[in-house]
Order: sequence, then C-alpha cells, then structure tokens
Amino acid sequence: MQKKRERKKESKGGSKRNKGLYYLTFFLVFVIAFILFSIIFLSVLSAFPDRPRVQGLFKSIKELDIPLLKAFVITGRQVSTQTTCSSISQYGITWTFSSAVECGTFVNGDYWVVGPVTISSVSPAWDGTKHGSMIDPIPLKAQGYDSRASGFGSSARTAFPVTISGVKSLISSIGLGTCATGGGAECLSDAAVLTVVNAPVASGTFRPPYVGNTTKTMYTVSQIDWSKLPLLQVPAGATLPGYSTMIKRPWIDHGPKVWGAQIHPRNNMPPYPRDSSLQVSTLALLTLLDIPARENLTIRMVQLGIDLYTISIQNGDAFKAIGGFGSGRKWPILFAGIMLDHSGMKSPPPMIPGSSTIFKFGEDGHTYYGKVVSGYPQGKPLFGQICTYNNGNFCTDTGDKDCRDPDKLRDDCVGYKECCTSHTWVGAALAVRLMNALEIWNHNEFFDYVDRYVMEGSQISYINPYGNDFIKAMWNTYRNAVVGTGPDTTKPIVSLSSPADGSMKSFASHSFNASISDNVDLDDAVFYLWNNAGSLITTNTQIINGKSASVSFSYTLPSEGRYFWNYKASDNSSNAGFASFNFSLVYDPSAPTTPSLNAVVINENQVDLSWSGATDSLSGIASYILYRDSSLLGQFSGTLASYSDTTAEGGRTYSYKISAINGAGLSSGNATASATTPSDTNPPSVNSITASVDSVAVVFNEQVTKSSAETLGNYAINNGINILSAILSNDNRTLILGTSSHNNGNYTLNAQNVGDIAGNVMSSTFVNYTFSESGQTACVTSSSIWQYFAIPSQSETFTAEFDATPNNDLMDGVTGLLLSTVTQTSYQKLAAIFRFNPSGNMDVRNSSSYKADIVMPYTSGTKYHVRMDIDIEQKKYNVYVIPQGGSEQLLANNYNFRTDQANVNSLDSWSIKVDSGSHSVCGFTISDTTQISCIDNDGDGYSIDGAGGICLDPELDCNDANNAIYPGATELCNDEIDNNCANGIDEGCSLCGNGIIDSGEICDDGSLNGQANYCNAQCTGMTSGACGDAVCDSSIGESCSSCSTDCTCPPPQETTTNGGGGGGGAPRVIAKPVNETILIPTIEKIELLEGETSSVEIDKEESIVIDVYGSSYELSFVITDEGVVVKSFSGDYLIPRNEVTPVVVGNREMFIGIERFEEDKASIVMGLDEGLIKQQVEKGVEEERTEELKSTLFNIIVAGIVVLLVVLVIVIVAMWRKRR
Repeated sequence: MQKKRERKKESKGGSKRNKGLYYLTFFLVFVIAFILFSIIFLSVLSAFPDRPRVQGLFKSIKELDIPLLKAFVITGRQVSTQTTCSSISQYGITWTFSSAVECGTFVNGDYWVVGPVTISSVSPAWDGTKHGSMIDPIPLKAQGYDSRASGFGSSARTAFPVTISGVKSLISSIGLGTCATGGGAECLSDAAVLTVVNAPVASGTFRPPYVGNTTKTMYTVSQIDWSKLPLLQVPAGATLPGYSTMIKRPWIDHGPKVWGAQIHPRNNMPPYPRDSSLQVSTLALLTLLDIPARENLTIRMVQLGIDLYTISIQNGDAFKAIGGFGSGRKWPILFAGIMLDHSGMKSPPPMIPGSSTIFKFGEDGHTYYGKVVSGYPQGKPLFGQICTYNNGNFCTDTGDKDCRDPDKLRDDCVGYKECCTSHTWVGAALAVRLMNALEIWNHNEFFDYVDRYVMEGSQISYINPYGNDFIKAMWNTYRNAVVGTGPDTTKPIVSLSSPADGSMKSFASHSFNASISDNVDLDDAVFYLWNNAGSLITTNTQIINGKSASVSFSYTLPSEGRYFWNYKASDNSSNAGFASFNFSLVYDPSAPTTPSLNAVVINENQVDLSWSGATDSLSGIASYILYRDSSLLGQFSGTLASYSDTTAEGGRTYSYKISAINGAGLSSGNATASATTPSDTNPPSVNSITASVDSVAVVFNEQVTKSSAETLGNYAINNGINILSAILSNDNRTLILGTSSHNNGNYTLNAQNVGDIAGNVMSSTFVNYTFSESGQTACVTSSSIWQYFAIPSQSETFTAEFDATPNNDLMDGVTGLLLSTVTQTSYQKLAAIFRFNPSGNMDVRNSSSYKADIVMPYTSGTKYHVRMDIDIEQKKYNVYVIPQGGSEQLLANNYNFRTDQANVNSLDSWSIKVDSGSHSVCGFTISDTTQISCIDNDGDGYSIDGAGGICLDPELDCNDANNAIYPGATELCNDEIDNNCANGIDEGCSLCGNGIIDSGEICDDGSLNGQANYCNAQCTGMTSGACGDAVCDSSIGESCSSCSTDCTCPPPQETTTNGGGGGGGAPRVIAKPVNETILIPTIEKIELLEGETSSVEIDKEESIVIDVYGSSYELSFVITDEGVVVKSFSGDYLIPRNEVTPVVVGNREMFIGIERFEEDKASIVMGLDEGLIKQQVEKGVEEERTEELKSTLFNIIVAGIVVLLVVLVIVIVAMWRKRR
C-alpha cells in the first residue's frame, strides 16, 4: 500500500515535471514561431518600402533601438526577390557571365549582380568603332563608348572578359550607324548600367551613382519623405504629357559640355540638354500631381538626382551656362536632396572650382540682375552668361550668342535665350516654388527672370514660352497660388551714389551719399567703411523716416589706400539690407613716378619718341601728356609708350617733355628730351592721288605752304579736265583740287612750283592716276601720317564700303569720313570713324567715345569688309562688318557723329591714320542709300526702324506687335509693361515697384548673414583679396562655412529669429543703435609640419585655419552621407570614409583622411605625408571596426540574456501556478 502511494506520488511528481517541460517546450516553440513569423512578415513588408505605413513601422522599430527588433528589421529588409542569372539583357544590351551569379533589380529597374563576377562578353560587342563599355567612368575624363565621339580614349574602354569585384558600375552602349548632327551630335542609341555589389540588395533600393571616384552610397525608397510633395489636382482642361519613357533609363551625362552631349544615348535621354531640360521641367510638375504614376515618377527623378549630384562634384564647368548645354541638372539634384533629406544634395557646388563668378549650373549662370529700372527695384532680371571676351555681346553665327550686356540693360541675343534655354526652365521654376524650395535653390535672379520671360512671352513665334501646354496650364493655375501674404519680409533697397564705384581721389575728405527706399517706413541707416584688408574703419548711424530717404555722411580717410563703403538700412518691420555690393574708393595723395623720354630723329619731318612707363601702386597710370616746346602734341593712354611727331620741320631743334597722370589726377614730374632735325634740302613730292567725278585729292610727302599749294596755275590735268579750285587741308599735306567731270580712264597731273616750309620748291612733276565710275580706290596702307582721299560730296544718305586688313594683332588705326574744309585738326575733323583699337577689337566712334554693340576681335592679316550707312541729316550712322568667310554682323547701330562734327552738313573725303601698327584699306567705294520706309507692323501709326537700319523715325514704336503699346499711350499700372514707350515701366503708379519679395524667398547678398527673407543681389565688382569677392581669405578676417557661397568679411549682420538662411558660420552681432560691438568667431588654427600629423574633431559644419610653411589657409568642412566635403579656394574635395584624399592649398598639396565617422561628427587627420595619413586612417578604421564588433557582441549577449530571463520567468510562473 505504501509502495503504491509512493508510486502515485512519483507519478504526480513526474507529471509535474512533465507539465513544466511542456510549458517550457510550448514557450520555446512560441518564441521560435514568433521570430520566424517576424522575419516573414517584415520580408513581405520590405517588398512595399514606399508605402507610408510600412515606412512608419520600420522607423518606429528603428527608434526603439532594441537590438533584437533591429535584427528582425535588418533580416526582413535583406530578404529580397533576387535570383541567379547566367546573363542579363536590358535595352538591347546583353551581358553574359562565366557562371551563374545572384542578381536582381534596383527600384528604378537597373540590374545588380553579386560579385566577384566575370563577364565573359557583352552584346553587341565592340566593333572597333562603337558599342563600347566603361567601368566607373570619371567625369571630364576620356570616354570609351565610341571612337567617333569627341574625347575618346582607348584605355578608357573596358575589354571582355573582365572580372569585377567590389561595388562598381559597368556601362555598356550601342552606337548609332551614323553620328547625328545638331545640338547633341549624338553617336549612341542606347546604354545600360549593370552594378556589381558585395551582397544581395534589398528591395526598394536606388542604384548607386554610376561614376567612379566616389562612395557608392545606396539610398532606399523608405528614406523618401513623401510629405514634401503637394497633392495637386490636374488643371481643368489640361492633358497630361506622355511620360512612359521620360527619364526612365539612366542619363549618361558625365562628359564635358558639348562633347558630353555626343555620348547622350538617344533612346535614354534627349541628346541636346535643351530638350532634357524641358523633360526635367515637365516631370518636376508631374511629381506634384495626385495621379497614380506619381510615386514611380518621383523615383525616376530621385535616381536622376543621385547620379547628377556625384557627377556635379567632379565635372568642373561642364554644367555651366553655355548656350543650350548647361540647363536641367540642378533641380533633379535638389529634388533628390529634399526627398531624401540629404544635406549634400540640397547644397551642390554653386560655383565651378576656382571661380567666384562662374556659376556651376546653367540656369544660375544665365540669369542675373541688371541695372535698377522702373518696376525692378532690385535690378531688372536679365538673360546672359559671363563671357571672357571683354564681357561683350555675341549675336553672331560663329561666336557665343548668350553673353551679358555690358550695360546691364537688356537680354543678350534672341538666339540662345529663345531657342534653347528660357522656355525649358518654366516648369522647374514653378516646381521649386510649389515645394517651397527657393531658399534651397538660392538664386532669386532665376525665378524673377522666368516670371519676366513668361510675362513678356517669346520673341520667336514658333517657341512656346512655357515649354509645352501642360506646363502652361500648371503655371496659369498654380503660379499665383504660391505667392505669400504673410508678414512683411521686404528689406529696404539701398542705392549708393557718390563717390562713384571705383573712384580715385587725391584728397581725403569725402561725403558718402546714398538713396534708400522701401515698401514700409524706414527706421535707420548705418554707414560702414572698411580698408582693403577688410577691417572696419568706422560706422555711423542716422535715423531716417518715410518710405524713401537720402543719406550722407562726411568722413576724412585716415591714410592713403583702397577703401570699401556701404550703407545698411533698416525698416520698421525689422528688415535690413545693404546695397547689392560695396563701392570702392582709392585715396592716392602721391604723384606717380616720372617716366624717362627718348627722342630719335628719322628725317627732317619726323621725330620718333618713346618713353618708359611711370608707376603708381594705388591708382595706376591713366594717361601721358606730351609737349613739343610749349605746344601740346597730345594726351595719350596710360598703356601707350611711343609717338611719332611727323609735323617737324627741317633744320630745327625741338624740346620735348612728357609727364604721367595717375588715376587720382596727380601729375608726375616732367621727363625731357631734345632733337635736332637735319636741314630740309629736298623739295616736296606727291605721295598719292585719288580722283572722284569732280575732284582730285593730292597728298604731298611733307607740309607745304598754303600760298604755293593753292595757286591754280601750279597744276594741270590732261584729257580736257579743268581745275576750278585748290584747297589745302589743315594738315598742310592734303590738297583737294575741284575739277570738271571725269570720265572713266587714265589721267596725268602736272604739279610745279609748290614749296615746303623750308623754301624748297618742286619742279615740274607728272603723276598718273585712274578714275573709275564706281568710285573704287586701290589699296592704301596707313602710317603715322594722315592720308586723305576725295569722294563725291555727300549731303543726305549714302553708303561707304571698303576692305580693311590689320597688319598687327594689337594696333591703333582709324578709317574715317570728313569734310575737307573743316577747321579742326587731327582726329577731331573726322565725323564717322571705324577703328582697330589697341585692345584687339573693332569699334566705332559714338559722339565723344568709341563703342561697339558687340565685341568683335580682329586678327592680323585677316580681311574684314566694312559697310558704313551714313545719314548726314540725322548725323547718325550704322557700321556692319563681314569677317573673312563669315556673315555680316552689326557692329554699331544708330551711332552719332563725333561730337566735334555734330553740325557738319556734308562729307567729301575719307582718311586713314594709325598711332601704332598699320592697316590696309582696299576698294573704298561710295554708293547712294535709298531711304528705307519705316515699318508699322501693328498698324498703330507708330513705326520701328527699317530693315537696313536707315529709317531713323523719332517716334519709334517700342512694341510693334501690339497696337495698344505706342508713344503717348496711357500707362497701365502693375502690368510691368512700358505702355507709352517712355523708357519706364508703370511710371506714376503708386503701387508699382514696391519690391515685395515672395514668401520664403532668400538670396545671397554676399554678406555673412543668415536671415530668412533677406534678399540682396550677389556681390560683384570686388577685387581679389577684398571683402565681397566670394573668396575665403583668413588673412583679412573672413569666416564662413563655404567659400563657394559668397562668404565675405563684414558688413556685420544682425541676429534674427526668422529662421535659417544663406550664410554660414557664427553670426556677427550688432548692438543697436550707435555704440556697436562686433563679435567675430574664433577659428581653430592648426600648423602642419613635415613628418607629423594633426587630428581634429569636427561637427557637422566647421571651419579651420591651417598654417603651411608660414602661409595661412582657411578650410571649411561639411559632413555628408558620403564622407566629409572639404571646401577651399582651389575647389571642393570629397573625403570618402576610410580613404585619404590630396587637397591643394596655395601651391602646396596636403592630405586629409577620416579616422572615425559618425552621423554628425568626424575625426579627421591632416598632414603633408600621405603615408603617415594612411597609417593613421587604417588604425582608426581598425579601432572603429573593433568597437562595432564589441557593440554587436554585447547586443547579442544582452538579447540572449533577455530571452533566457523571459523564459525563466515564464517557467517559474507556470510551476508556481501548478503548485497552487
């Protein structure tokens, strides 16, 4: 019985143990099942990474920071739909592998394979000319796709078979049978990108950038912030454009400028960037609509932005403004940055490396603020790129056609402005506004120009100014909907007046004057004065009232030197702003050094003078003044160093003196030289004869006496020609004989008894000449002696034509028309003048100075056909030039006669003369010009110039396509149109020109500020090393986060609570109103020595001054997802994680590497020895990996302990409940 009880007891105990084991087993099964379920569940969700709820779940699990759950997320994300492939085909291209590899697709449809992988072949294969492939192409370097396209390098082409490991991109192409012509001149039809990766890629991953020399970062759709996109409705009546293939394939865009377009695959992207820019504009607006394809189109745009961003960092000036080639790249980059919240993509390089004036992207480089005109208080937004050819206009067939107007008053050339740029920008500009990204774009000139362009419309009838009808519908529906109506954010407009910018003065006391206006009442104006080193010299605060005010401050400069000044105005809404750029002023109280003078006698009538240049370190040499005895020979340019005196007389001693005048107007001492001419024993002779119908121009070789030259009996002409008059010109060398009418044929002039100033008399001399009814002369070569030639007297309109050939690359020679009887001497007697100028360009006299409507360089030995259309009644003329082998170009339009000849009523001669070098004039002809009727296209009774430019109607119609716009029409308010052709927009309208800035707009004023809605024009006109030149220069106290974003010295800026803005670095704080304290942030300084390294911890953005062999350089560091971007004067450098990169500072090369890298912090090491830096980086990488391994092991252990504790607790609870 006892044994039975014991067995029963044992049975119960065993039952208890079995039940405990049961509970434990059940729990473990449950845990395992839960883990498996989580993996499967998260894997399924990973297939839909773009769904907002899935994004939220992953984000929440990540924020919990529980190792076990994070492991689930990682596991689930990495289970994708990859498979194995023996070959892959895409876009007509097939890659064949030596063995099957894991493969899959990125979210944009491009393929990846897990490496190492051996690609046996690609089809179509290289045929010796086309179908090339490249691995990780480097922007701007040689291309290996097609030998017919520019920039081909055989070493750049990848040959097969090839083995690829690591993360790399293979681009393969298909070539066209024949390369195309035109803007793109493309040679490729298709291209595809195959990416080799180290491990299978999770679903929803973007392809990494396909170029080399960068970190192959992979972003995911789960990182997209879909809330950034507005869900707009399709405008009523609008038809969506076809977008099925738009930006679907990769854009191969890593080449430079023009030849970069040659490798744009036709079926991947429009070859000509004009057309790809329009695609970007169209797709930019499609992504903002509430349509089913929105997410897919957004993915396309983000992928494009990822590719273009890495290209833009390395491709120099390839995206700059140059015709139709520079547009369409900036917005995809910014869009990707906004959607992925990527700081680097939101701030790509704004300028090309090494420049503070040439913008990186075409949209920015082509738009700028011109001069302030009615309706545009910040300056009229204009079109034109900065050109290197003296900043001129090129409206030619051979030159650039998009250069900025030197006068900053008008757009340049209809050509590229209309055909290839402006209309392609409208959609992108609207998209930026709708996404509130004007601050990120950071170039308000672009948006103001687009607004103006849309308002005025295209000047070419077949151009849709919106790009396409879809963009037009979006603009008309949504453009005005994004104009803000919040608090006043318009800063005052400050216009500096005197002393004028660039003034040079010899006195120290000045009154500094400016005018200020605003849309609200003004508060105060603060005057700032800095020296050339950027140090603040003085400030002065004035209280001002009303919406406009004039301010003046008198100050005596402390010492000689260059200064910069500006005013900062504030209004009652706490908005403040400076003038768009500082004015410079040179105080130079010292006279220039004295030049030395040398005189060489050439003959009895010529003395050649030369002088060594004077110097003045502050204001330079403006001119030289030369005297012979007490008579002024002339005032010459400060760049001229020689002169020929051809008016000397034989047997005389002359005393010459010369002095230099500096920019401040001070004169040097006189340098002297004397010369004695030999006695003149030779009688005069005839140099040349030119005949017209009723006159003969005789040019003697020296000066002759007026009495002997004008004696009619001293001349005779055969073949029945009677001599009616004889008039000696003021040069005492050119004689005009009035004659009876010539017929075509040969003639002989007999001249005798003409005496020179020395008393030598010429004997009977016979000279032959020919008259042709065309009036055409033979060739004449210029010299320092004036040469005159008669033409039939003209008193109305006529045309003079000739061929002019310069004999030197830099010369100074004129060809002009005159009236032979005028009393002026030298150049003053010429009414209309064409010149080869000393700068190497052609120009034309306009009133009191030489000008040209376009910059047209000349080349020695090249013939130029010149046509001068003269209107003597109006005292105006046009000049056209045809370069040899080129087409006619308008050099000067509607120019005035020289001021000295403003009252001349007829012209009867032409002349030729040089100060340096020489030129030849051939075939000078005169023909009548029929007055061209003025054209009245719109029938409003007012006309425009005729086709030949001769119709000079005083009442020109400023818009001959609109009969509501004409002189005298009523000016309509707020339409920003010059309705009455009075050269003003909306004049007399109280609401016009209020300068209100759109809500959220921000632009850079060149100052180190940071205020929202703080909009000035970009600083221009500064000299190198000065504040405001967009160059970081620690030696003058500049402090900023990026040299490429117009960081400058003072003017200091007020702190504000308006939010972030344009400038970088710590703000300089001003305590108002009068006693101001400027706080300049301290920047860490590090000395680099040979054989040593320096490590420093940096936060997200930081500036450091480094000292290399006694020279200091400022570097700015910005942490991005790819690594650390180092910004210096020589350019921007990306320092990838775990790598060492050379950085140029001054003329030295240093090396920078990353030891440790975190999200917002990094430890960098710098030095002059690359080997030492690599050792330091490798050591840091090893330590970082060790720490990561420790952290991972710790997390696993903690997770295991947590699981065991949970199991133990459950078992204990189960046993306790069973016992009860």
